Amino acid sequence: MRVLSFNFDKVSIERFSSSLEDIKISNKIDIKEIVEAQADFLNTEDKVLGVRFTFSLEYSPNIAKIEISGMTALAVPTSTLKEVLEKWEKKEISPEFKTPLFNFLFRKVGLRALELEEEFGLPSHIPFPTFKKTEDSK
Repeated sequence: MRVLSFNFDKVSIERFSSSLEDIKISNKIDIKEIVEAQADFLNTEDKVLGVRFTFSLEYSPNIAKIEISGMTALAVPTSTLKEVLEKWEKKEISPEFKTPLFNFLFRKVGLRALELEEEFGLPSHIPFPTFKKTEDSK
């Protein structure tokens, strides 16, 4: 699977409360559509899949919500294209396709979400490494 393009269609953030007490952050990726796309510029026998997605972060209880939607185009072998489209007819995605796709999407939208969190004073949805003083530290 090669990424050919990646675009945002919608980036939305709403903050409902200034309180950050007892905050719980949940995230979700929804795949809205998987279709075969045309790409005459490919010089290989790979085919192109278009994947439409929505990523959302909910800050509970009723503190904020981030929603990012977009589309990515992926070059895949013909056999993968057929398998993915057959499964998608039943709204299923095989783990072999879903794992690298979700990892890619989380990286791309996660970075944009971090920017929004910083701008709106929300805690990060990704834990950052922290340093702790040890007894041998000077």
